[in-house]
Amino acid sequence: MFYNIFSNELSYWFKRPAFYIYAIIFLAIGLFSSGASAGLFDSITATVGSSRVVNSPYAIFGLFAGLSSLIIFLYPSIIGVSIYRDYKSDVHYILYSYPFTKKQYLFAKFLSGVFIVHLIIIIIAFSISLGFILPGTNPDLLKPFELRPYIDVYIIYILPNLIFSGLLIFGVVTFTRNISAGFIFVLVLIILQGFLVGF
Repeated sequence: MFYNIFSNELSYWFKRPAFYIYAIIFLAIGLFSSGASAGLFDSITATVGSSRVVNSPYAIFGLFAGLSSLIIFLYPSIIGVSIYRDYKSDVHYILYSYPFTKKQYLFAKFLSGVFIVHLIIIIIAFSISLGFILPGTNPDLLKPFELRPYIDVYIIYILPNLIFSGLLIFGVVTFTRNISAGFIFVLVLIILQGFLVGF
């Protein structure tokens, strides 16, 4: 039953224009962010003289960290919505009468949302790496492509934040049965993060 719920959720998202809109938006942001750092707009910003390596592990981490502040807004709109849809239409009462446990139901809903967000994260990683080699970028600012920094950033930074924040937001939407609470909670998390970084 877990697989049925999980696959139905994925099928739902792959049929929704919202998923493709999110993917295109983050693809463009990733491309232009990395492209700009690699001198794509040098004729406008005059950054040719920089001696830094823009696709170093530290720089890649910086790009992902910057985009993560935008990625977190996908959590309520994807992870939270996966459970909110059933509450909004009162379908959850019917679903709970089927031969599966609440645990299976909630776990499948959560993991399907996480999977969709992961796809967008992969698109971001691809767009960042592609942006560095766009026509017009400065090869003097780049070193040869390495996959390791992307994997490290994902394992050390993206994955723990996604699981932790995703669980919190999923829990907030599940208990309040209100998607707005999920977005408000995201704003609270961002404010708290900024406050703690200030220390």
